[in-house]
Amino acid sequence: MITSGRKILEINNLTSCKIDGDYFNKVAKLIFRQHGVNLKNKISVAIVDDKQMKFLNRQYLKRGDATDVLSFLYENDLNNSVINIEQFFGEIIICRDQAILQAKQRKISLKNELTLLLAHGILHLLGYNDESENDRRKMDAQQRKMLNFLKIYKF
Repeated sequence: MITSGRKILEINNLTSCKIDGDYFNKVAKLIFRQHGVNLKNKISVAIVDDKQMKFLNRQYLKRGDATDVLSFLYENDLNNSVINIEQFFGEIIICRDQAILQAKQRKISLKNELTLLLAHGILHLLGYNDESENDRRKMDAQQRKMLNFLKIYKF
């Protein structure tokens, strides 16, 4: 059972997509708890469209296409930052348009796809990456574990 309580996500929905903030907060808490992390800071989550995601992907990763999720871990050595790193652990940006497309491809609900992308983003913040095949397998295993536990869908 997922419990509520203090919110750890600050969700900024820049689209018309309906977001169940309480549900996503519960999911995020569960993932951190499963990894033994007692998160004291919040995570900023932004829901954007393809155009916004292409811009962000180009600006930060030098890639020109839209991606489904970006994650940024805030560190204590940010210079001249407007981000209060004492308050925020990191940021996850999810692309609504990519989530809609992927949900159709996987034949799952948009809510489940958004949950998958949130879990993926959180795993990045926890240090997992998917750049190499070996790292991708480790991250996929963690994702499967979390989503199977949440009964999102079986891989």
